[in-house]
Amino acid sequence: MRRTCSFQSPTSDVKNVHWYSTKQSFIALRTISTFLFLMNKLGESMAMPQFKYHPDPIATGSIVPSDLYCRCCDQPRGYLYAHSVWAEHIISEFCPWCIADGSAAERFDLAFNSFWLAEGISDEIYDEIAHRTPGIVSWDDEEWLSCCSDACEFRGLASHSLLTGLAEPPSEVLTVFKWTTDDWADFLRLYALGRGSPVHHFTCRHCRRSRFDVCPDF
Repeated sequence: MRRTCSFQSPTSDVKNVHWYSTKQSFIALRTISTFLFLMNKLGESMAMPQFKYHPDPIATGSIVPSDLYCRCCDQPRGYLYAHSVWAEHIISEFCPWCIADGSAAERFDLAFNSFWLAEGISDEIYDEIAHRTPGIVSWDDEEWLSCCSDACEFRGLASHSLLTGLAEPPSEVLTVFKWTTDDWADFLRLYALGRGSPVHHFTCRHCRRSRFDVCPDF
């Protein structure tokens, strides 16, 4: 009985291998592209929310890196609120996103800031600072400084170099405390030693003027 055998040329094998490699490379590239696209979209959704009246809460220490879960959305978002809240019960661990959209304040009936504003500032601005803005460290209700018919941006604690570099003592501080320029100079000497009351630094959102508030000792 005659036996026959099939024969496949080496050229055919090379073509098949080349086709298979090309197909696998194409699948890998599509997978990588899809992954990068999804990661980009995830990065966009995880971008730090913008806070109009507290534009850099990480720099001020109000928001800190954390791998803990947010109490409101129950997700580990990478950052959490670091200060206390104004509420009936002690509660913490809120992510910036749940602060920004108001869900944390609404769900837990709390405020992140307790303060007062100058006359003429709208209730909408008050609501945004109280319920949708990371809080600032304060001992009690204090004035959130305003300028140009709007609340100012909170920039953190003023450094000694910033205060000594002012062309003149801040008029709002002299007025509130009935200080003279000599009183201000005495205050700065204590401030340089890390003593005395902290000074909150605010900036007008419109004319960019710096304003300062001397707070009660914490």
